[in-house]
Amino acid sequence: MSPPPTVLLRRERAPPACDVLRDLRRNSGLLRLAGQAGDEERVFPQAGLDTLREVGALACFGADNVDPEGLMEALRIIGRADLSLGRIFEGHVNGAALIRWYGTTAQQQRLEASLDAGEVYGVWNTEQPPGARLEAYAAAPRLVGAKTFATGAGHIDWAIVTAKPDGRDHVMVLAPAADRSRAHPQPWRVRGMRGTVSGVYDLTGLPAIPDRIVGEPGDYAREPRLSAGAWRFTAVQLGGIERIVILLRDHLASVDRKSTRL
Repeated sequence: MSPPPTVLLRRERAPPACDVLRDLRRNSGLLRLAGQAGDEERVFPQAGLDTLREVGALACFGADNVDPEGLMEALRIIGRADLSLGRIFEGHVNGAALIRWYGTTAQQQRLEASLDAGEVYGVWNTEQPPGARLEAYAAAPRLVGAKTFATGAGHIDWAIVTAKPDGRDHVMVLAPAADRSRAHPQPWRVRGMRGTVSGVYDLTGLPAIPDRIVGEPGDYAREPRLSAGAWRFTAVQLGGIERIVILLRDHLASVDRKSTRL
């Protein structure tokens, strides 16, 4: 994997989680306002993602041995402000974790440099038959097929995608994900998360050389990590539920409850 050139400032190290959480709380209002506009117009939350990069959240929670309690708090804060941004951030954390769990030493080192440069990861597994697969082309493996409901398609930098080689279980491939000519919008109408611009992403022709293969066949579905990881996106949704409760509380505080029905 050779990350594309970037003009982002590099960080020497991720800031402590406590500092990141403090800055996320301070910026939650701005994240919420940006998220409201983005959801209405189905616009990718680039400004919110830039904020996560600036406060160090992408690097801090993409790091090794992340504190689960700190990560849960970050997911709740971001989900409470903008569900689309929370969905993208959770995918970034998941993608980085898969490389740390199953990647080679060289892949993990490149991940470190990539996170320092502010790059964003995702995980795309959903597909329609026959699904994404690995094929040999002129002796060089390449991807064929597409992923559906690909969060951040055409906007994030890298995606861990699952693909099936002939006669073997699915493997994980690190694929470049920022080519907007490969991204095709879907009728993604989930209110509160339309800003994820989830759509179809065409993988055909992308290289699947050994350096891009993460782990061994079957690693993506390996338990308990696959099922246990569900807590991350439920933490994002918890933040969204908390926001609804806050809005209801504010509404009740602003009206005469004796004369107004909910």
